[in-house]
Amino acid sequence: MIKQLKRKFIMITMSLITVVLVAVFIATSVIHYSRLTNDSYRAMDRVVMSKTNGAFQKPKIDEKEERRDFQFAPIFFVDLDSDGSIVSTTTDYVNITEDTIKTAVEEVTKNENVRGSISKLNLLYLRHINNDGSMRIVFADQIHNRESLFILMRNLLIVEIFALAVFWGMSVYLAGVALKPVEKAWANEKQFLGDASHELKTPLTVILTNLSILESNSNLIDKSQLKWIRNSNFEAMRMKELIEQMLFLAKYDSYQLPTVAEEINLSELTMESILTMESIAFEKNVEFKDKIEDDVMVTGNSSQLKQLVNILLDNACKYSDEKTDIKVNLKNDKDRSILEVNNRGNVIPKEDIEKLFDRFYRSEKSRVRKEGGYGLGLSIAKSIVKAHNGKIDVCSNVEEGTTFRVVI
Repeated sequence: MIKQLKRKFIMITMSLITVVLVAVFIATSVIHYSRLTNDSYRAMDRVVMSKTNGAFQKPKIDEKEERRDFQFAPIFFVDLDSDGSIVSTTTDYVNITEDTIKTAVEEVTKNENVRGSISKLNLLYLRHINNDGSMRIVFADQIHNRESLFILMRNLLIVEIFALAVFWGMSVYLAGVALKPVEKAWANEKQFLGDASHELKTPLTVILTNLSILESNSNLIDKSQLKWIRNSNFEAMRMKELIEQMLFLAKYDSYQLPTVAEEINLSELTMESILTMESIAFEKNVEFKDKIEDDVMVTGNSSQLKQLVNILLDNACKYSDEKTDIKVNLKNDKDRSILEVNNRGNVIPKEDIEKLFDRFYRSEKSRVRKEGGYGLGLSIAKSIVKAHNGKIDVCSNVEEGTTFRVVI
């Protein structure tokens, strides 16, 4: 549980940081490219408005400004007469062919926009029409801007990767510090649960032994008192079951479950469990219908897997309507083994399904006393499945009933 909390803490923190860094990355890139584009348009605007006596001329700007406008935003311009014919071109600062210039001019004259871009040529353009109908079109090469944007994005990416690595380390450290009190409390709770279970087993065993002796010598006891002995024995057995379940969960939480892994024939194990549960099914007036493939093999702990199957079958028996069938299916699917247990009974509400595997949770409160149990069975089943690196889920509806599905 503590590891899960740490992972969630780290993932939430890293997700928020990643969102912020991505937002900064995008915003910085957009602002940088917009600034470069605006600088290009400003340089183009100075060029397009440079004219003498109504005729466009090469702009008269000082050397420093010229270097800034033309070197860092490569610009060329074309002068056209009132008929749209090219009068002159100025390409002192770029290397471009006449065909490209003609194509660019044609693209600009096709529309009425004063400024814009020609994507296929990677050019920005700005045009100005003089009073006599002549025109100057100024072009700026976008390749330089895009290269500058690429360099910025690459540097930002490197910085953000480094920042994420630093924040990851900080998140791991802060998660450890923040959850330390929780971890201590959880450890104390597990220790108490384990110790209490162990301490209770001894006196409970003595009580059960004494009750068994009394019951076996019923001829020495008044028959009117015998029912109290039997009731006490029944409740003691239930308490023993509860203690064993709590001890199992305590071992799971402390990673103390047996780790023996062997090849197990899950088909045979499931059939054995079905045969064991036949008497319970008979009492409930339900019947098992199995469809089990031969030799479904898994690697794991035999006793735990048998406990898992028993829990699912017992749960199906408890909550099945009378005169219905419990369907047990087992099959291989590529490298997975799939076990499904289906029963017909009251539909589990959607809001209860997510909580169904929580400890001590009971979906049907009205049937707790009638059916017995403590709400730990499905929690144990989930722990066993997780210990075998598997997955367990449940679906419940009126049409198909309730189905528990285990994938290992």
